[in-house]
Amino acid sequence: MIWYSFILNVLFFNYAISLDPYEVLGIPKTASLKDIRKNYKQLVVEWHPDKNNDPKAQEKFLQLTEAYSVLSDPERRKQYDLFGTIDSFSSTGHDSSNRNNFRKHMYSPFDEMFSEGFNFPFEEHDISLFHKLSTTYRNYEKTYIPKSFTTPHLVLFYSDWCFACLQVEPIFKKLMDELSPLGVGFVTIHVHNEQALARRLGVGSQLPQIAMLTDARCSFFKEPSFSVQKMVEFFRQKLPYKMITPLIASNVDIFLDAWKEDNKVHALLFQRTLPVRLRYLINAFKHRKTIAFGILAYDQDDSAAVFERFKVPGDKDSLLIFKEDKERPSASITMVSIPVPTLQDITSNNHYLTLPRISSQSMLDAVCPVKKLCVVLFSEDLPEHDESRHTLRRFAQESRFVHNNIAFMYVFIEKQPEFVNALTSPEDSPEISLHIAAMWRMDYKKIKYGWLLGDDRDDWKDYNTTKDRLDAGLRSLVNDPYNNLLYDTALKEISDEYVQSLGVRIFNRIYMHLEMAQQSLSRQHILPVVSLIFTVIIIVILAMIMNHYMKLEEEEIRKSHMQSDSSSYSSESTASTTSSMRNNSHSVNKEKKHKEIKQELKLHALRAETYNGLVVLLKPGCRTLILFIDNKSSRKLVSQFHAMVWPYRKNKSLMFGYLNIERKQSREWFKDILLEALPPDTPLAINPRNCIGTVLSVNGYRKYFCMYHAKLTGQYGAKSKDNTIKGKGLGAYLGYNDSEYSDTDEEADLERGLHKHKAEPAPEYLLEDKLLDGFPNWLDRLFEGTTPRFYIEAWPEFKVA
Repeated sequence: MIWYSFILNVLFFNYAISLDPYEVLGIPKTASLKDIRKNYKQLVVEWHPDKNNDPKAQEKFLQLTEAYSVLSDPERRKQYDLFGTIDSFSSTGHDSSNRNNFRKHMYSPFDEMFSEGFNFPFEEHDISLFHKLSTTYRNYEKTYIPKSFTTPHLVLFYSDWCFACLQVEPIFKKLMDELSPLGVGFVTIHVHNEQALARRLGVGSQLPQIAMLTDARCSFFKEPSFSVQKMVEFFRQKLPYKMITPLIASNVDIFLDAWKEDNKVHALLFQRTLPVRLRYLINAFKHRKTIAFGILAYDQDDSAAVFERFKVPGDKDSLLIFKEDKERPSASITMVSIPVPTLQDITSNNHYLTLPRISSQSMLDAVCPVKKLCVVLFSEDLPEHDESRHTLRRFAQESRFVHNNIAFMYVFIEKQPEFVNALTSPEDSPEISLHIAAMWRMDYKKIKYGWLLGDDRDDWKDYNTTKDRLDAGLRSLVNDPYNNLLYDTALKEISDEYVQSLGVRIFNRIYMHLEMAQQSLSRQHILPVVSLIFTVIIIVILAMIMNHYMKLEEEEIRKSHMQSDSSSYSSESTASTTSSMRNNSHSVNKEKKHKEIKQELKLHALRAETYNGLVVLLKPGCRTLILFIDNKSSRKLVSQFHAMVWPYRKNKSLMFGYLNIERKQSREWFKDILLEALPPDTPLAINPRNCIGTVLSVNGYRKYFCMYHAKLTGQYGAKSKDNTIKGKGLGAYLGYNDSEYSDTDEEADLERGLHKHKAEPAPEYLLEDKLLDGFPNWLDRLFEGTTPRFYIEAWPEFKVA
């Protein structure tokens, strides 16, 4: 096997000398990488030795492999196009990564001699450079994360005894030589020494790995082989999108006029051809918050007119920086290749407008830092105020105070109310329109300020008047602004006028996490993730099925209980109900002699939350017994009531509760049901002390109630055939004044009871211990059906406290 592979390698070498990769793959020299891959996949399937019995299949397969390895690598393809040779096995003209590409496609006879199949590098390299650039978790968080918002960094992850890292070292060093002068930062991380940082960034087990750090986020390079050309392309792709806007002749003016909306300096780049040079992209990334860049190429249609308009040569690179005046640039430079230091200087010195707007806290801190005198114009976002802003802008350009560390700016009153109210009272805010204030920042919160202009209408009469008055006001402040300013105040955080909406921020965050997940997931991670997802889905489906069957079982049990309740209880024949309850209790005791089942009796508080369940939504044949209590008698009465109703605890058609009559909403509800049973316009006043110990039996479905009261002896007044009391007599029964309905003694006797004779008068007062003495006998009459029923039209609302 070893000799067979060795012979194949020799044959491969011989064919590689005279190989024409374009001919082998059957493609033209202008073919794209996509076409190369497409043809290669088709031909490899056709000429694979395992699938093609042609004697030349092995030879053709080797040619296809080598041709693809040449044309898929931009550097090797460029070398072949220039020199017409393929130095696949030469020690010159290619870096170690190209030899690694060859080894990926070829079988080495020496692989079988080593258990791990190591490929040792042919050149001697070390990773001392990686150790010099290595950083720690703490330094990465405090130094490189903040820098990543203005300077892109290439991060290399390595470890000791990593032979592939040795092969990447010359590529990484060449990248440093090429990109460091352009403003790119380089840092390395030792994976074994900084395992927590590697886990957080999603570094895989295969090393080395290279990532690009921008905006505190790492984007990993996923190509199987490293080369300078591929890394530069990767670097371009991962820079933020549209930092430099492509322009045409028709939208140049629109782009330059956009400073009014975005509050940024606008710069025009002129190149011979596209794409944008990398140095301009890196510089645009650094100043993207304050400078908007646009680019025009000389070979574009209609671009020659723009080149002529701004007197820019077509064979050189030019940078023109515009502030408020779109016709005249504030700075410009034209060179064949603009040096990076010159580029950085011209943008750093012109990255703010002549008269910028305070649109965010970062803008205020940058334009008006601590220990600096600032002149602020308070205006509104109206066209009428453009002239005043133009006057102050002109003064800032021409005034001698510009060189005395004085900054000029303006603010929109309606967009920054917190800032305006810090210097004025809220009611004075509209009155400071077109006023100018001088402000000295003592620190980031506290300022001293004073008013320079705006109190007099003549202040804005003409430019010379405004200039003279501003000169006079600033002359005394230049030397000693701290002592010459009269007022001091504390500033609140300036709101960001260009902050993204909540939906956009959520979308960006989701997109960022998805991209990070895509980068961190490799093939070995996909299967566990898919397995976890399917496991969760199966568990959820099983839980839903079990829940469905549990609901069906509960419904069947509920229906069976309802059938047993309806067969064992009838509201119309209460006598039989009583006997059945007794028989049921005896039968249950016989059946459960040897089983001790602990029974419990729940007393529910009648409130707005429980009102529907205890009264309104009662099922047919069910009723609720409600005891009236107050705060003082609650413990004693509830315990007595509980003991008296304990024998009925197994009756599923009964529920028991209590009502605190001292609560206002309880009294209003009790009054409402009484008024429902009394004739219309009946005056009624409830004394809570007279209601303590009262028990209501409420039938929510049939809409009637029965009442027990300790002072009543059982004669309830005239009843109809269906045991109901209507109209007169209910007030007397309840213990209230009902004299206006007692027309005659005969009627009064009839209303007091079923008998002709008068009942014995009730005692004047009762102790709390005696209030429920007659309750057991009343219960017997209740179940016999002899207690009167008071019907109502509908149950009143129980109000919420």
